[in-house]
Amino acid sequence: GPVASLTERARELRRLGAKKVFLAGASIGGAAVMAASPSVDPQPAGILSFSGEPELLDAMGSAHATKAPLLVMLARHDGYTSVVSEGRFVRAASSPDKELKVYPGDWHGWDLLYHAPYRARVNALVLDFLREHSQ
Repeated sequence: GPVASLTERARELRRLGAKKVFLAGASIGGAAVMAASPSVDPQPAGILSFSGEPELLDAMGSAHATKAPLLVMLARHDGYTSVVSEGRFVRAASSPDKELKVYPGDWHGWDLLYHAPYRARVNALVLDFLREHSQ
């Protein structure tokens, strides 16, 4: 499944020499990185979810075991997930460094990065997160 696949890919990246591995996904891919993060060993350097739906793939069940830095982004009127659902995941996560960022509109998934009118702010936040956790 997607969780096992992410774990295997992280292991392969480390075998190829990666010092830090981040998990990032959008929509169901966001749910996959939320669900997979506790089983990736060593722990990922960070998790980024763009409109990931925590109800899918039992991601919500993985929240408490999530210890890696976490950045969850979504639009307030996203038709596939909600601020309430995403907030529940972020609050339940054990990560000491976690953030829920809510943007206007109904943009979903990768559209936050590529098409939303505030995409430059989303990209800057993502780059700051990657930079901070790549040290």
